Amino acid sequence: MRVCENCYRGFTAMDDANPKRIGWLPPLVLLVNLAVLGLLIAYSFLNLLPDMPAAHEIQPRTYVQWAAAFAVLAPTAACLVFLWPVFAWLRRRRANQASGAGGDIPAAIAERTANAPLALAAFSLLGWLLVTAFVVARAATGGLEIPPGHTAHFVSRPALAGFIAALATFFAAEHLCRTHVWRALLANTPIAGNPRLWRVRVAHRLVGLWLIVGALPLGAVALTTFARLAGVDLTADPMFARLAYVVLLIAVSAAAGGAWLAWIVSRSIAQPLEALEAATARLSEGHFDTRVAVNATDEFGSLAEGFNLAAGRLSRSHAELETRNRELAGALDRVVFLEHVKRGLDRFVPDTVRRAIEKNPEAPGLAKKSKDVTVLFLDIEGYARLSEELPRPALNALVERYFSLFLESIRAEGGDINETAGDGLMIIFQAGRPE
Repeated sequence: MRVCENCYRGFTAMDDANPKRIGWLPPLVLLVNLAVLGLLIAYSFLNLLPDMPAAHEIQPRTYVQWAAAFAVLAPTAACLVFLWPVFAWLRRRRANQASGAGGDIPAAIAERTANAPLALAAFSLLGWLLVTAFVVARAATGGLEIPPGHTAHFVSRPALAGFIAALATFFAAEHLCRTHVWRALLANTPIAGNPRLWRVRVAHRLVGLWLIVGALPLGAVALTTFARLAGVDLTADPMFARLAYVVLLIAVSAAAGGAWLAWIVSRSIAQPLEALEAATARLSEGHFDTRVAVNATDEFGSLAEGFNLAAGRLSRSHAELETRNRELAGALDRVVFLEHVKRGLDRFVPDTVRRAIEKNPEAPGLAKKSKDVTVLFLDIEGYARLSEELPRPALNALVERYFSLFLESIRAEGGDINETAGDGLMIIFQAGRPE
């Protein structure tokens, strides 16, 4: 029941596929980058600007305007440009469907939609890197006196925000494509071994998840702490020194432990998936003895067990099919042989005998018996001379063709060809009176 229920859910999800929802991606990019920009502005006003009076000379309003242009509007515009061929194709498809015409999904459209999440994440990261470059340029040319710790903090904030925005954009866009878009557009697109697809593996996703929920926030906390303590004499105030070391220890240990756990989890997920992918490729190549080791009790163990059951059934079905094919090939050979025999029977075996054999080869009527008949002997004049002058194949063809000229007349008069020997032909007439 569970398998049937899962199948029903799968078909229902396929029915929910709607490629037009790819139009949600540009607003998604806009909202994600706006949210990250809002968090960065709030963080700056709460933590950075009160401790950096010189930063006010950079004109925060101008900084926000340029940040919005680079980090929000530019990635959204790049997203529209990247997806414009898909939007145009969807409009043509809608017009064709309205007129009753259909069409296949172009490979370029399917591949562009498959690469959309990673491309949009790259656009977001590039926009925030432009913001970082703008901040560096303003800090270098503004003549401001900012402590080195605050400078590093001031410059690294948009870079960290860019990584967070890029990862959030990727995961959100991929979820939207998985649930609505890819089911309708990637049905006939080869995935494995396709060099035009930018595949992001499970391990890469887990590393990105570790960055967005662990390393980057912890890095921001550590950076904030040391920026706040940049002008403090830690030797004169041991409490702040211990606080800085504790924050550093927590950040480093949490980041390192998270990286180690992310690697362990990625291998525990990626290895079974890679084994199933390789086994599926071997199975598609005709290696029906392929099996996957069941080394877990979770969903991957159930998936490997199901693969092995399906591969076993497919192997048995293939073996049965091969056996049937061999039997059919033997039967076909016998049919061809019988057809060849039948053609010979049609030409030189009496019709009565042929019909009796075809009806029942074991019939008692085929036994020998005495009967008054009329016998006619035919031979070819000059056969001895012909046999000396002509090669054997040509002579046999000539005799066969010559005797074939009399077959219709003999059968029309009720005669049966009883025997052929060299140039001799023995004909028996059983119908009519003996005289």
